[in-house]
Amino acid sequence: MYCAAVVAPVVFRALDAHGAGRFLHTLFPRYFSWGLTLSLLGLVPALYADAAAAFLLGAVAPLFLLARQWLMPRINASRDAGLAGDVAAMTRFRSLHRLSVVVNAVQMPALAALLGRLALE
Repeated sequence: MYCAAVVAPVVFRALDAHGAGRFLHTLFPRYFSWGLTLSLLGLVPALYADAAAAFLLGAVAPLFLLARQWLMPRINASRDAGLAGDVAAMTRFRSLHRLSVVVNAVQMPALAALLGRLALE
């Protein structure tokens, strides 16, 4: 959510549309890969220490994988086709992009709640 709410708008203000698109095509797959990696790394000790944390990490990790492996390639392909003039592709891009924002909007508060829970222990 931070990337969608803060990083992407700043990138589009700082770079031209082509440069911003190229930058975000590179950034977001890495963002989702890091989220997946950190979720899985946290899941291992959570399995032994905290069932609620393990459940939460086990729920968000596949969403990072879905976003990285399924959503991002389709978002990027739709955007590229839309920029080339395919009107239907831009509609697909908007729908897929919205879905990726929703997925991230579920993950980030869940992970923030987990951090809050761990901080209180």
